[in-house]
Amino acid sequence: MDGMKSLVCIDVALPRPVEGVYTYCVPRKWEKRVGLGCRVLVPVRKKYTTGFVVKAWRGKNGNSLREIVDIIDETPLFDTVQLRLTKWIAEYYLCSWGEVLKAAGPAGLHLESKVTIRPKEPYSRKLLECADRIVPKGSRILEAVYKKGEIRLRGLQRRVGEEGLNVAVKELEKKGYIELHTALDRLRVTTQYEEWVAVRRPFPLSEDQMRRLEKRAPRQSACLHLLFDADGGTMSVSELRRRWGIGRAVLRRMETANLIVFGEKEVVRDPSREFPAETLRHFVLTEEQKKVLLQIERSIRDPSFQVFLLHGVTGSGKTEVYIRAIKEVIKRGRQAIVLVPEISLTPQTVARFKTHFENRVAVLHSRLSPGERYDMWRHIHQGDFDIVVGARSAVFAPVRRLGLIIVDEEHETTYKQTESAPRYHARDVAIMRARFSRAVTLLGTATPSIESFFNASTGKYGKGTLSFRIDHRPLPSVTLVNMCQERETGNPGIFSRALSKKIEERMTRNEQILLLQNRRGFSNYVQCEQCGYVATCRNCSVSLTYHSVQQKLRCHYCGVFCDAPSVCPECHGHRLRYRGAGTQRIEQEIRTLFPAIRVLRMDLDTTRKKGAHSRILKAFERGEADVLLGTQMIAKGLDLQRVTLVGVIDADVGLHLPDFRASERTFDLLTQVAGRAGRSELGGEVLIQTFSPDNPAVDLARSHNFEAFYDNELVQRRELRYPPFSRLVSLRVQGRTQRDVIQTAEMLAERIASYMKQKPEVFIQMLGPAPAPVTRIKGNYRWQILVKGENQRILRECVTMGIKAATVGRNLEGLRIIVDVDPVDML
Repeated sequence: MDGMKSLVCIDVALPRPVEGVYTYCVPRKWEKRVGLGCRVLVPVRKKYTTGFVVKAWRGKNGNSLREIVDIIDETPLFDTVQLRLTKWIAEYYLCSWGEVLKAAGPAGLHLESKVTIRPKEPYSRKLLECADRIVPKGSRILEAVYKKGEIRLRGLQRRVGEEGLNVAVKELEKKGYIELHTALDRLRVTTQYEEWVAVRRPFPLSEDQMRRLEKRAPRQSACLHLLFDADGGTMSVSELRRRWGIGRAVLRRMETANLIVFGEKEVVRDPSREFPAETLRHFVLTEEQKKVLLQIERSIRDPSFQVFLLHGVTGSGKTEVYIRAIKEVIKRGRQAIVLVPEISLTPQTVARFKTHFENRVAVLHSRLSPGERYDMWRHIHQGDFDIVVGARSAVFAPVRRLGLIIVDEEHETTYKQTESAPRYHARDVAIMRARFSRAVTLLGTATPSIESFFNASTGKYGKGTLSFRIDHRPLPSVTLVNMCQERETGNPGIFSRALSKKIEERMTRNEQILLLQNRRGFSNYVQCEQCGYVATCRNCSVSLTYHSVQQKLRCHYCGVFCDAPSVCPECHGHRLRYRGAGTQRIEQEIRTLFPAIRVLRMDLDTTRKKGAHSRILKAFERGEADVLLGTQMIAKGLDLQRVTLVGVIDADVGLHLPDFRASERTFDLLTQVAGRAGRSELGGEVLIQTFSPDNPAVDLARSHNFEAFYDNELVQRRELRYPPFSRLVSLRVQGRTQRDVIQTAEMLAERIASYMKQKPEVFIQMLGPAPAPVTRIKGNYRWQILVKGENQRILRECVTMGIKAATVGRNLEGLRIIVDVDPVDML
């Protein structure tokens, strides 16, 4: 290289929890190929990993920089708007830019080198004894390496434990017992192609020659006739073999005779094919719908950034407003993203949209196979679709001409990513993406989040209201059943007398029923009546849930399971009782009460397989069951015409949790599930069983009175300075050793408090450190700190500086500090 000449230097964001970006230089032969938003393969220490180019410039000090290894993309994955959005997410949610870019891109395309450990010396018992004298666990490490022949560090961690492993491996390598080998992983997904054949043009045979071919080689003649009749004159090799028994040998002879040609076509793995379009129904807009749509269309035509809250009661025709707004967007050459809170809602939403927009609708969600997600992402990126429908991650869909983002059921907490960084809220990301794209965000719901309704009431968002159902159908009547009185009058069962009677009436009238129990499994816990023993998880500080189908006790946090005991492990007594009721137990009870009833259950246990949501809902719509029983996934968005009764088995599930949003979630869930009833001329009613009939969340759901609930909730939020009157950041320290977790949490709180004192002009308050409500999950002890304040920028600044001060120079091996900005789950 000529050091006098400037080189192209690039800043690369790595998908790791590291601060800032890494700078590399680009070899001259690749200078014209590299661009912003591309993926590149870069060296990091002794490994290679995928990074994202976020900045490029020419510099004369390039000789001191390491070179990139390869350019993965010829066309950038991300445009400037997406780079701007992902940078904002990283800064707002306190994570790395690379982590956001990885989450925003197609799954399965992350190249990274993996280090494997191999033995260097022949196996001997003496070698193992020497290894133990060099490092702790030495013999166990070598035993595992010899047994596998080649093993990754993660596999070694599972076998010998994590503590001190890295140091031990380095020491054994230095002494020559093992060697480390670095190699690139293969890509998990690639473009899929299918081999096809076509009739050669111009066709070389005359009619006489075709007749002779039919007698001489009937299978070749039959193949030609199939190709002549096929769409486009082509058929896949696999279809010819599968359907017509024409194998490759026949095709090769035809190719040699110049009758056909072989080729390849891309196979697009399109999941929306599973969702056929509904029958087109023509709706006449109500006056309320026309008024709302006029406001939305005005912003679309401008075009300008606008957030619009559509507050419409259940069954008021919000989806029709969505469809008309999308038509306006497409007419102006732009595209739309539609977010739904549950994967279970995707099939119904896609089917409705395909009725109006045919094959211009793409699907994106986490239950797709990696190949399906990859194909959908690429074809959206190429502009082959006008509309993208999906759950939370679809907010990153690579549409280039964005005009509208719809967030249906915007209040739902499932829009918040909680498992791993970036811990973003898809609703808020949708708003920022629309802002950067000069597009419109439409938030639709019957039960707005307190924060969104506050923003609309104070003029920050536009607002439209749909107060009535389509055709002025009445909202279902809601009756509260006081289960305390049921117990007093001698009914200890799960079903109240009133609900049992209503179910019997619906069966007589051949109408359908929805039953909600927002807890899966059979029983909450197993308890011995003699000594009080409760079966608990060995990894988590929670009780095990009994699942009757497998006859297992299972932890819903870490997944560990064991056989259900027949006698008490403590006192060996036989009086074990199954307490509480999950969906499995409800299913058993209703079948006992009504032997002829047909029940479909829809919860996490029955929907693990791909396509399960759609199969269950279609079966129910076809009338193959009288009852759809499920958790919260059946409570929202579903339009089931023959459902005339909704029963809530236990409205108090979640009501008394130590979370300031517990009342809001209960009200939302009850109101939403009540809205599934009475969506046709058959009418409907709702029975809610509760031990807390006077609680405002339950009582106001009875009258569908959102405004009254909002006013009541706002008074409490203002008094305690919770959102919307403050912003929150949650910090959780977790690790295997309780002492280390507590010490780190206390140190972290002390450092954050010191920075808070430097900002006396603004309100900032810290709660904790304290044990998390669930103090141990997956073997990790958990302590948490909650910081709240009025100024989000200053709040994030105090937290960031506090973390740096608390962790600098400290060995945090085995510990994690998890930061969650705007948390929705306080447990």
